[in-house]
Amino acid sequence: MDQHSDSDQQRQIAALEQTKFTATTECLSQTVTLTNGISKGPTLHEEANWMSEITSQWGRTLKSLKMVFHWRSLEDATIDDIFRPCMVKLRNYARDPSDAHLYGTTIQESANKLKEYLQTNHKWHAPGSAECSCCKHPNLHGLQQAIVYQLDVLCKVDIPWTPILHGSHCI
Repeated sequence: MDQHSDSDQQRQIAALEQTKFTATTECLSQTVTLTNGISKGPTLHEEANWMSEITSQWGRTLKSLKMVFHWRSLEDATIDDIFRPCMVKLRNYARDPSDAHLYGTTIQESANKLKEYLQTNHKWHAPGSAECSCCKHPNLHGLQQAIVYQLDVLCKVDIPWTPILHGSHCI
């Protein structure tokens, strides 16, 4: 009977580890998708669509990161503290499509804060020095480093922007 419960426990642990791996992989995927969306930049007459797409993708990216921490049994309000002010700014910019380029830079600034948080509080860039139990999973180290790297790439994207020309003045 003991062997049966040990086997069940091992299966549960394996299932949880797989869930953690899947959540971390999804977070990386969402971060790559966000970077690709930011790098496209707004195009003339499509600013509102681009603004909506990257705002939604930013939300999906942060939601996926929250799921990573959820499955690691860590509820962390810092992610929301980064997300909320960014969303307030984005809502303000949504009133004027000529502010589309500010959308991308606002998300980049918030992504940089997120990257710094993951490096400072969780040591995702240097997994051997992680002190928190939620980040000491050897099979996740490569993914964690890839997420930090992707956030760094996102922060460095030079967002293409073609301002709307009226006569000889840019607006």
